[in-house]
Parts: sequence; C-alpha cells; structure tokens
Amino acid sequence: MEFRAARYRRGHVLNEAQRAQRSIGEPITVPEQRWYDAQILDTIQRAVEKQAAELGAQFAEELTQTREDHVSEKG
Repeated sequence: MEFRAARYRRGHVLNEAQRAQRSIGEPITVPEQRWYDAQILDTIQRAVEKQAAELGAQFAEELTQTREDHVSEKG
C-alpha cells in the first residue's frame, strides 16, 4: 500500500512540475508518469511469497533438527 501511495504522490508531483513548466513557457523536461501493469506486481508478489515459503520451510527444518539434536543428546 505504501508503494502505491508513493506512486500516486510521485504522479501528482510530476503533473504539478509539468504544469509549472507550461505556465512559465519553458519546454517540458519533466518525465511522464510511468504506470506499470498490475501483472508485474502479481509476478513480484508470487516471487516474494515463494521465497518467504522457502525461508519458512528452511527455518522449520533447522528448528526440527535442533530439537532432534537436543533430544538425542539427553537420551
């Protein structure tokens, strides 16, 4: 949500800068707002979810191994 809000804020700033350049008669040098396809965001989200699941599974394996090592030492 923060990134989307920042994207809208950036768009507003760019629009105001372009409007200011037009009003004083300067050539427009401010870049146009770039809107990314939502599919890109979905791809990023899937990659992050996959990596998070892998890290969670790795943690679970390490925790299980630590527990088993601890139990075998006591036994």
